[in-house]
Amino acid sequence: MAWPKRSAEERFWAKVERKGPDECWPWTGGRRAGYGHLVVWECGRKRWVSAHRWVYAWAHGPIAEGLCVLHSCDVPECVNPKHLRTGTKKENSGDMVRRRRFRNRGSVLTEDAVREIRRRHAQGDSQASMAREFGVNPVSINAVVHRRTWSYVSDHLESHS
Repeated sequence: MAWPKRSAEERFWAKVERKGPDECWPWTGGRRAGYGHLVVWECGRKRWVSAHRWVYAWAHGPIAEGLCVLHSCDVPECVNPKHLRTGTKKENSGDMVRRRRFRNRGSVLTEDAVREIRRRHAQGDSQASMAREFGVNPVSINAVVHRRTWSYVSDHLESHS
């Protein structure tokens, strides 16, 4: 017995947890770096596409060359078309900094650790010893110290009074 063929839309929506119209709709299929990914067939060849880009094009039409699809909800696995818009790489980067998402998802450092690293570096602690202690590469410590990464983190805790 042959399996019935399903359309791309049927296969896509089978991997989405649809909730209320304004809520996030998580992608339940495969992911890469937190973002949903799926296989599509074009001209007899398969290729991987991001789920949020696929649903944006399905709901709103083609994505202009060079544009990103941004999430207003900051939830990478969300595929609710109401949460998606197009924007430039510069807008996407600005969103990341403004919303304090400028952190590698796999990072073991936190904002408090970054402040501690900078404080201890100013007191003369070696970058190599801090790298061992924080479980990162010495290059990562150097980038923190010289503000090539985590540049938005101030050296002092901000009081919210």
